[in-house]
Amino acid sequence: KIRIQVDKLEPGKVSVVTAPATCKDPTKFGQNVLPALRGTNFNAGGQACSNCHGNGLANLTLNGNDNTAICNSVLAKINQTDITQSVIVVHVTTDAGKHGGGAVNDAAGWKQLFVDNQGVFF
Repeated sequence: KIRIQVDKLEPGKVSVVTAPATCKDPTKFGQNVLPALRGTNFNAGGQACSNCHGNGLANLTLNGNDNTAICNSVLAKINQTDITQSVIVVHVTTDAGKHGGGAVNDAAGWKQLFVDNQGVFF
């Protein structure tokens, strides 16, 4: 049984809750982007992003075999208006002092990775 009591009704604004965005092409994400996130080619000191972000640090999960879930985790860090201003790009290129893992070695290449592969996200 549910009892609902309303003391006062007032006009207001309706908030529409939308589902979170999902990746357009998780297979290509797994082929083109995920190896860079798990590899050491862009990262300072030979560290892979998955060393720290493997199991959800900063709400970013890079380990496992579910490319859809991993891609959606990365997508949450993507600015769909300007991919170069995404948290996943800016944090390790221009705000690297705030990133415990340091900066990427190839900032231009890192940005280009996401620009070239934005079709996998949206």
